[in-house]
Amino acid sequence: MLKEFGNTRNFLLATKCFDFIIWKQNGRVAKGKLVSTMIGTLGRLGQIDLALRLFESARLEGHGNTVYSFSAMISAYGRNGRFHDAVDLFRSMRSWGVDPNLISYNSLIDAGAKGEVDFDVVVKFYDEMLANGIVPDRLTYNSLLSVCASKGMWETAQQLLSEMDQKGIVRDVFTYNTYLDTLCKGGQIDLARMVLEEMSSRRVWPTVVTYSTMIDGCAKANLLEDALNLYEEMKLRSIFVDRVSYNTMVGIYAKLGRFDEAIDQCKEMERCGMKRDVVTYNALLSGYGRHGMYDEVRRLFEEMKAWNIYPNTLTYSTMIDMYTKGGMFQEAMDVYKEFKMARLEVDVVFYSSIIDSLCKNGLVESSVMLLIAMIEKGIKPNVVTFNSIIDASRQSPTSTLHIVALPKNA
Repeated sequence: MLKEFGNTRNFLLATKCFDFIIWKQNGRVAKGKLVSTMIGTLGRLGQIDLALRLFESARLEGHGNTVYSFSAMISAYGRNGRFHDAVDLFRSMRSWGVDPNLISYNSLIDAGAKGEVDFDVVVKFYDEMLANGIVPDRLTYNSLLSVCASKGMWETAQQLLSEMDQKGIVRDVFTYNTYLDTLCKGGQIDLARMVLEEMSSRRVWPTVVTYSTMIDGCAKANLLEDALNLYEEMKLRSIFVDRVSYNTMVGIYAKLGRFDEAIDQCKEMERCGMKRDVVTYNALLSGYGRHGMYDEVRRLFEEMKAWNIYPNTLTYSTMIDMYTKGGMFQEAMDVYKEFKMARLEVDVVFYSSIIDSLCKNGLVESSVMLLIAMIEKGIKPNVVTFNSIIDASRQSPTSTLHIVALPKNA
């Protein structure tokens, strides 16, 4: 029940359930199991401070000083982007008289995957567990594959699969789904198709996640007809279509300019009890903007806010990009002002997107000013950021003189 409340994002029922049942438990082992489960649930719900408080109090009370509670807290840190804290906690286990085992190593590797930590960092803990005589299992490899997925490291993923086969570890649907995600992010769509066919021959049946991954991969590779065919194949297999799949299809139809079908997908999603969310609107806004239908863009932008669906960073960057490409610089500036008032957190991807858009429209000086602003905010530019400005400056040589005015910490 606690796990399900975590999966359904129901914090109130999770806490009520835990408070009720823990009060009825007298045994140390039973309490320890409940605490470990609740820590994991709080981690899923993003309540990391509450998870830590529960972990520490249970440990001091004598029923939380187990490998399971430590592993649950390590996973909670990982789910909330605090990999360094997860490592520190892992390293402290022995000082509390708890020896790390396969469960705790798997939790730490998975924390690295969820935090999108570099593979070179995470794999050191895998090497360490081998050196300590701990034999990896399927969960270990699935987590290592997840680390590869975020970076599109498909060749490394292939090596991990070969290791699994050599050790006699059978692949499950999560293994395949993660490998497919890695292949798609690495641009290996043809290989991904072959892997999808291989699944059935190994009697591992595709799920909605399998198809959503493939459809999204094809869409990002601009293989839109292939994505539509996969969607039809998924429905023929009677696989339940989830929100991710619907939103992906809305984006594909909108990108193709088939707006009636995009809206039909929205209606079908709503008939299944899933309301439109910010992802749905972002897909529609991008599609209408791509086809120069700016009146519809304005209408949708106001509609989503009227329905209390709050624009996110991607919404604003999409709007700014489409208005800039359409030469509607005042509209783009108005959206940017609204974005600043919303006080949303921004990252290098957001700034790089706007800088690239400005550069492609010949506004090199404005892009340099934005570059300076992002550096002053403590956001470090990446190679994409500088490449956009350098490429634009080649076409407008006089603008390159302004780059020397960048702050020293650039």
